[in-house]
Amino acid sequence: MKAKGYQDRDHSFMALAEYIAFEKRGLVKQGLLLTGTVGSGKTTFLNLFLRCFTTASIHKAQGLSNLFMRENEEFMRLIYPDSYQVLPDCYWDFAIDDLGQEDPVNYYGVKQEVLEQVLSARYDAFKAHGGRTFLSTNLDMQQLKHRYGDRIESRLHEMCVVVPFNAQDYRKGGR
Repeated sequence: MKAKGYQDRDHSFMALAEYIAFEKRGLVKQGLLLTGTVGSGKTTFLNLFLRCFTTASIHKAQGLSNLFMRENEEFMRLIYPDSYQVLPDCYWDFAIDDLGQEDPVNYYGVKQEVLEQVLSARYDAFKAHGGRTFLSTNLDMQQLKHRYGDRIESRLHEMCVVVPFNAQDYRKGGR
């Protein structure tokens, strides 16, 4: 008999195993959107996956917002690479951890959701170059829709395989 929470985790792991199997065959065109509760293993899996299967580095959502405010030019280079460069496909892969945890920024008196712009740019990279986006978030799809709007929520479904992680917090003994 399995402890409470394992069935949900098993379902998530099966979906991820299927994704990895297709990834190894070169059949995956979408990124991943790992949603779910705090402490369910989303960030741990994302880090392991990125090390094994892509050259993408992981960026904290709040770090991207901070970079936007501090070093706008560097932020622009990171988010909008020169599309005229001849680059390998893996260059366009990008990962964001803790989507939805970032604070909106006040940019010249205008409140902005920087990650909404980032996700829009990631969609452009997906359409133009096959760039995959890998995300983790504690928000569900309804909360993402409320935070970033219908357009971004729809685009997330197109460019990512959504895998829910709805298990107990492993840090609190929910293993």
